[in-house]
Amino acid sequence: MGLDMYLYLRKHESVGRWDENFAQKKEGFYPEELKAFEDEIAEHNFLSKTITCQVGYWRKENAIHNWFVHNCGDDVDECQTIYVSLEKAKELLQLCKDVLADHSKAAELLHTQSGFFFGSTEYDDWYFEGLKYTADLLEKVINFVESQEKDFRVYWDIIYEASW
Repeated sequence: MGLDMYLYLRKHESVGRWDENFAQKKEGFYPEELKAFEDEIAEHNFLSKTITCQVGYWRKENAIHNWFVHNCGDDVDECQTIYVSLEKAKELLQLCKDVLADHSKAAELLHTQSGFFFGSTEYDDWYFEGLKYTADLLEKVINFVESQEKDFRVYWDIIYEASW
């Protein structure tokens, strides 16, 4: 038990318009279980797919959780899926860098949060290691999202979720 936190990259891709031969051309596009929805798919004449991949994991990094909830989740902390804009990811990255450069800014910029099995609220080595991991992860995520070819048919989301 405790605060488990996940960061995901989610890819949305438009794969084309429906036509009479789509099922033959795109064999295996949708699982057999969804065959029952073939008429609805054809009616809307637009097909897309979404792929979600977990790219990060934290355990009991309550300061990071607190930041996501208050800055991206409208102050709602109910283990919901939280969309993180690229700008917000960059903001958190900069805060992590600022605190890592000057530990005395920790309580001001990225303060801890107590909670049921949320871990320590101390500004100790564990806290700063968590910030370093977060900064490294966000650097990778931001670089990846920014490196993707700009295409109206494909876009990437950054998603945060927590459970306890």
